[in-house]
Amino acid sequence: LAHNALNRFFAQLIRKKRINARNKIIKKADAITTVSPWHQEYIRQLNNNVHLIYNGYANDMFCPAAIKSETFDIIYAGRLLDPQTQNPILLFQAIEELQLEKIRLVWYVDAISKEIIEKLLADYPTAKGISAIHSLVEAEQVPTLLNQSSIVLVLTNKADNNGPKGIMTTKFFEAIGVEKPILCVRSDEECLAQTIKETNAGLAATTPEEVKQFIIYHYNQWQQNSYTHINITNKEQFSRQQ
Repeated sequence: LAHNALNRFFAQLIRKKRINARNKIIKKADAITTVSPWHQEYIRQLNNNVHLIYNGYANDMFCPAAIKSETFDIIYAGRLLDPQTQNPILLFQAIEELQLEKIRLVWYVDAISKEIIEKLLADYPTAKGISAIHSLVEAEQVPTLLNQSSIVLVLTNKADNNGPKGIMTTKFFEAIGVEKPILCVRSDEECLAQTIKETNAGLAATTPEEVKQFIIYHYNQWQQNSYTHINITNKEQFSRQQ
């Protein structure tokens, strides 16, 4: 225990030293760009000339296409590095209470993410039973995957002093590009949730019941059309061309 405490002390000391060094550079910069409103406000305490440029989506790649599907697929393509910052549990809890046919959870992840997902799924037999876990795909394949999806899953967690802050994942912008419903779990209750609300892009969920109703709504649309689509408000502002 004493050894662990000592390691934490030195880790905090090193982190503080690096932050101080970074802040000195930020103060000297002529101008700064950053990728989220939270970071813009934070950096503004050190340097007033800070500009927000979102990661956005490549508008020549991520374009909407009405691809019909025989199954209702909730797709996640990317990495899951830490359940403390990317937590799918609300989705699993909702799935356990749903009685829908032809619904699947489809994951395109690396080996480490697969191990984390399988461990989390162990307590949710229904979610586990409808999950299909595949390897990561090449970047040029992602637009087609997202267009084939019924819902695009974005994994986050609630922002707090000890957790993630100001994370505006590129996965969110790619889903906007293809105009697919976005399910963000768990809501960061911060800038990502606010952007989802402002753009009408989907749901940043805080309860399993919210997730259930969101899935059912878009499942009904899929039953009628064999695909889903959502109208994004002011989508163009997030294109990399813009």
